[in-house]
Amino acid sequence: MEQPPDLRSIQSMRPETARALIEALTGLVKPKYPYPVTGGDVGKRRFRAYVAALIADSISTIEGIAHLAELEREADTHSLLRDLIEGVITFAWLAIDPDPNIDAWLLSDKKERVKTDNALQNFGEQVLEPAFRANLEKDIAAGGPPLPGVADRARAADKYWTPRVARLERVVPGGRVFELLYELMFRYTSSFTHSMPMAVNKLIEPVKDGAVVVLEGTTGPQRALAFAPSAFGVMLYVASETLGWPATHEIDEAFERVIAAIKA
Repeated sequence: MEQPPDLRSIQSMRPETARALIEALTGLVKPKYPYPVTGGDVGKRRFRAYVAALIADSISTIEGIAHLAELEREADTHSLLRDLIEGVITFAWLAIDPDPNIDAWLLSDKKERVKTDNALQNFGEQVLEPAFRANLEKDIAAGGPPLPGVADRARAADKYWTPRVARLERVVPGGRVFELLYELMFRYTSSFTHSMPMAVNKLIEPVKDGAVVVLEGTTGPQRALAFAPSAFGVMLYVASETLGWPATHEIDEAFERVIAAIKA
């Protein structure tokens, strides 16, 4: 496999090239669904079900990015890119040590559900059925490992997967791919998710003696569309190691096509 393009090349990728790569990568895994998870150890079934579901969710997200990019909804595509990056990092982290990591992930989810129910009860509303909430509270009381933050999950994924997936070192020197995804993309796109000035500055265009606010700013290179295929590709490389699909050479071939297109 050739060296992947550098970050500047990825960022300046033509939209049609990015869409072609998204179609190629998702096309490697979409035929797997509906994906049956049967037989074998209960823990292994649970792991395969959750990681296959994360891939399915990421397919929806990356296709959403491609669709919104056509409408030039740059802020929305950045918010979706953040969702994709968190899914990719979480996927890789769960696959490191599935039993305790999935336990921590599920426990955090249960705590958030109860927290939401508590908040809505202040408004006289109830989200959870009493019996279901009681089961959640029982699991929470039993305790378990905490869910690390996204940055810590990224660092743990790099430490574990870099020596196991040689292609990751080709993307970033030292193989810190997941940390790069976090620092470069997750942090940047958080501004769009949380309605920070970066997200709305481009909607305020200066004019003489003031400004004019527009519905959509003038879009430059569509970073979300450009970076999304690479992030999804990283997820698929880990999936190849953990689920056995897609085949590594199939992912390589998809990337080689886009690298050739960028160099053309």
